[in-house]
Amino acid sequence: MKRILTIAIISLLVFSGCAWLEPKEEKSIEELANNGMEEFKNENYKTAIEYFEKLRDWYPFSKYAILAELKIADSYYKLKEYEEAISAYEEFVNLHPRNEATSYVIYQTGLCYFEQIDSVDRDQTTAQKAFDTFKKLIKQFPENAYANRARVKSKKCLKSLAGHEFYVGFFYYKNKHYKAALSRFEAVLSNYPDVGVQHEALQYIALCKAYIKYPVFISMSEKHVGEDNSDNNSVATNLAAFEYQDIQPNMPDTKGGAEADRFQEVRQIDIDTKGISGESLPINVAKHQGKKTEEQQIVIETPNLEWANIQEEVSAFLQRWREAWENSAGKQGDMETFTSLYADDFRPHGGHSRSAWLADKAMKNRRKSWIKVKLSDVRISDLKEGNEAQIKFLQAYSSSNFSEKNSKTLILRKEESGWKIVSVKLGTWTK
Repeated sequence: MKRILTIAIISLLVFSGCAWLEPKEEKSIEELANNGMEEFKNENYKTAIEYFEKLRDWYPFSKYAILAELKIADSYYKLKEYEEAISAYEEFVNLHPRNEATSYVIYQTGLCYFEQIDSVDRDQTTAQKAFDTFKKLIKQFPENAYANRARVKSKKCLKSLAGHEFYVGFFYYKNKHYKAALSRFEAVLSNYPDVGVQHEALQYIALCKAYIKYPVFISMSEKHVGEDNSDNNSVATNLAAFEYQDIQPNMPDTKGGAEADRFQEVRQIDIDTKGISGESLPINVAKHQGKKTEEQQIVIETPNLEWANIQEEVSAFLQRWREAWENSAGKQGDMETFTSLYADDFRPHGGHSRSAWLADKAMKNRRKSWIKVKLSDVRISDLKEGNEAQIKFLQAYSSSNFSEKNSKTLILRKEESGWKIVSVKLGTWTK
């Protein structure tokens, strides 16, 4: 009986052709390449990676294997999985250092770092790596089209690095660590001389030197400014103007609260501290000439530096908001950065909720291939002791399917993570 059962099973296997034991039919090189490119074109990048990995693993010596390696890296980049993309791009260069796509691959590697650059108050390692990668590309392929693109990106990397150095210097300055601040501001000048912040760095270098050089005089003189004047930077600003122009005041030994001697001559020095409107805010420095008296005061006409700092911060925020809005256009638009600029309790006009308003905004922006926002006649005012600010401006908005002009008012609040938009009010465009 057992023998008959065994014969029956063998016969069944033979006549069925043992189909279940047959190996799966592999797709051809052309099929895998075409399927991968089709999925990549349709933005199905994860599926594309699966096809290209099979192509690379099954046919490692075919001419399409190099294409597969490149498109795997590109797919990771499109998915914003930058660490995986960097690894894939670097492996490509190591395996094919003389391939004609090498310049493109190095540029893409730099872009992976570039896309991860954070705000200037955060770590700038990715900015430095992006800059180093673009520098390598420019050195290796100076006449290449990707080298020209890398030069543009490199400037933005340097600006971010300089901004971070300036931010740290300003942090030390605000906390009265003037030597540490001076070191940072001087580093901005020496390491990043052509990125647009050298003028501001010079001003703070002058202020730091004033605080370091004349600490007794500044402390003593501030007592004469007036009890109701909370700006303790005014006298330092006066001296900084002289440091700025390399003019040394004729100062005696200031011990025991002795009054300062007169300056050799009266000068008016303009230090350009730009506010949000771009208008110059002059610091007029003057000193009465004559005999010393107990009531003698230093006559200073200077903007409140604390308020100037708020203006700079809000100005920078407004610029980030405009850029984030423009970068939110299209299917690959960065809505996350744009959304992060609005407070959790943001109150949209029209009575909508924050989540509903942002969802509607995201849907509309995805339909636009580009957005352009131009701001003019910008005015800023302080609302609550530096914690809230109001910005009024004229806005010219244009996109691939719509354009309009109006006035806008933003109410901002300073939170731990920075300035956030609390409410928005629209008005009529009038000049």
